[in-house]
Amino acid sequence: MRWSRGAVPNKRVWYGVVLLRAAGMYCSGVLVQKDVVSFKFVCEKNPTYRTHQDLKIEYLIVDLLTFEAKTNGPNDLKAVVGAIATLVEEATFEATTEGISFKGMDPSHIALIDVYWPNAAFASYICDSEIKFGVRIDELAKLIRRASKSDDVKITLTDDNFLQLYMGTSKRYKMRLVESLATEAPLPKLTFDAKITMPPATLDKILGDVSVVTDYVTIQIDNNNATFSGKGDSGEASIDVPQDTENSVTISAEQQSEGTYSLEYLTPVVKAVGGASSTITCEFSNKKPLRVGFDISNMGHIHFYMAPRTES
Repeated sequence: MRWSRGAVPNKRVWYGVVLLRAAGMYCSGVLVQKDVVSFKFVCEKNPTYRTHQDLKIEYLIVDLLTFEAKTNGPNDLKAVVGAIATLVEEATFEATTEGISFKGMDPSHIALIDVYWPNAAFASYICDSEIKFGVRIDELAKLIRRASKSDDVKITLTDDNFLQLYMGTSKRYKMRLVESLATEAPLPKLTFDAKITMPPATLDKILGDVSVVTDYVTIQIDNNNATFSGKGDSGEASIDVPQDTENSVTISAEQQSEGTYSLEYLTPVVKAVGGASSTITCEFSNKKPLRVGFDISNMGHIHFYMAPRTES
């Protein structure tokens, strides 16, 4: 049945519908059966539904999703946003009662990032249902960099399609949300034969040493020894990395493994997240994708996957 103004037997309900439309809600369906009218509404920002079937109630109630997350300082947030910014221009985060997550792949489909930030990692966290919100990640990164070391950062969503950031006690920002067209990237199903764990500064220096001669690094692991090497038009580089538990370098391998990976993707993410991470773990198998994991206190995980270079 088509719903018209004259078909609504309760003027207060009609008035409530007008207010809801002005607040970003729209009516997606109306069903009239005898003396009962059912209304279905959708929030344009966060799709959620509420059916109301009792005309004796004078006020129409529609729940808006509530989201608020407050960090303990800005470092973890800077690490998360910085890591994502190395791959994509826009990011759609998914917030649930359990925490915040993001999966995204670069346009060339060479690298993928998987982030999970559990609710327990926040100073406070409120999310009463699943919410997805998209942002321009470079713009968000600019705002996050304005937070001082001692600033807690609170994130909220507004009814008029903005993300709000509160930094410390005096600084506030608003940025418009975007509707990202990117689809969530599936995680690769991998097994790893080799693994090396080391401090972020150690790996960053090794990658820098190799980058002076080439844009790619080859990682070889056999037993308790690893070698990072590269070959370019100007020469070659080779850095041996033995197991050194005193300096937090641990190496293991089920079999000898080797893979070559792009420094164009690997170096920026190590620099972006390294400052907030105590250790970095690189895992791979022979000529298979590399997974780089960052150990950040209280966080679930930041995993960075990268396809190997294949010789043509």
